Amino acid sequence: MGWLPSAFFWASKSVHYWLGITSFLGITMSFFKVFGKKEEKEEKEVAKKLRPSLDTKLAIEFVQKNSNPEQRERLECILTGRKAKQDVLNSLVELQNPDGGFPYGLEKGRPSSIMDSLLALVRLEEYNCLDHESVDEVVRFLFSVQKSDGSWEEPSVIEEFNPPPWMKPGDLKAKVLTTAYTSFWLAKLNYVDREELIDAMDFLMRFVHPDGHFYGFLHTNWVAASFLAMMLGRDNWTVKGAISFLKEIPSDSWEPSQLGWLLWSLASAGFSANDPEVKHFLGILNKKQWEDGSFEPEAEGREVETTIEIIKALKLLGLIQEG
Repeated sequence: MGWLPSAFFWASKSVHYWLGITSFLGITMSFFKVFGKKEEKEEKEVAKKLRPSLDTKLAIEFVQKNSNPEQRERLECILTGRKAKQDVLNSLVELQNPDGGFPYGLEKGRPSSIMDSLLALVRLEEYNCLDHESVDEVVRFLFSVQKSDGSWEEPSVIEEFNPPPWMKPGDLKAKVLTTAYTSFWLAKLNYVDREELIDAMDFLMRFVHPDGHFYGFLHTNWVAASFLAMMLGRDNWTVKGAISFLKEIPSDSWEPSQLGWLLWSLASAGFSANDPEVKHFLGILNKKQWEDGSFEPEAEGREVETTIEIIKALKLLGLIQEG
């Protein structure tokens, strides 16, 4: 969908997403780096300067001027609350496999992948279509592939496509992240009373350090914290511990897309723009916008995608008015 403890990796590796989009707010944002690119940023600032504060109107104008038709449709749906045009919606849901999942890389005919199924949910939310029948089928798929220990893990069959590290079957860090993100989405869709999510909580609790932060990718911390906030409340020690851990990360180490996913996750869990936890990360994001309205992407050429991710998070937090 950013955020890792030791090794961070580029999100564009081996994932060819719908209409040429190679990443999304929840999963392919900034997986190869959290701490870095300082020298590269300094070089860019010679030709391109950061704004003194965030301007949401300028961000919207940047996307409108520089986006392709699919990106403009997503932006308009996010901003206005209207449903996506039928042809755009059909282009996505027609990819769904008979088992209810979406194919690896969102390429029709491939086996279903958990992370790509969650990506489809991200798109359906952006299209204001989480009430579409395809969502029920995704949920059916997700519950059907849960492991007996309460976890979720990508099927071994996707190995032939050389998946990126965060989707690697058999890798424990990937398994913990996949469990956290799948659980997050099922809770977001209001399945909080299902026994399967209790089992998922039990699994995740095995990977919490004494200070409350989670084993594995840094991303796991805000995804798991948001899930647990929906299940146990924001005052739970793991929620507070994970967020406190994230707040200790230096401001210069954050990528804008990481902040976008984090803020969207917290907002999905009921946090508001007035909460001190959210204010902290908004304060960091406030200094990350370029003067043309865009945000620095994880990979070259992804300025529009990154900016859309930020706009979506800010809209969900109520910081952009519907219009």
